[in-house]
Amino acid sequence: MKRILLALLGCSICSYAFASSSVFGTVINVRVDSTGHGMVTFSATISGSPSCINSAAFGNAYAFDATTDGGRAFLALALASQASGAAISAVGLGTCNIYGGFAEDFYFGVNT
Repeated sequence: MKRILLALLGCSICSYAFASSSVFGTVINVRVDSTGHGMVTFSATISGSPSCINSAAFGNAYAFDATTDGGRAFLALALASQASGAAISAVGLGTCNIYGGFAEDFYFGVNT
């Protein structure tokens, strides 16, 4: 049991080590394009964003790919947050691959 708990703790520490930025706020806008790429805009500015983003225009948005299971899960989380007005915590990957320099790629989120 002790080894399982240590392994879970180690995994959670590793997941934060790869993360670049974070935000806690309500979802104010959800966008999904015909390509399956989308963007979620938060009420708060994302802290610790990488230099690859256009922070003036998208400093409060994460990009996601709705063609993947993770992207669809984030879309569901964002829509539920927007509908209920509940704040969520989200973390970015530190990359800008989905929209190529506009918004940071989403890593994971938690409904708090």
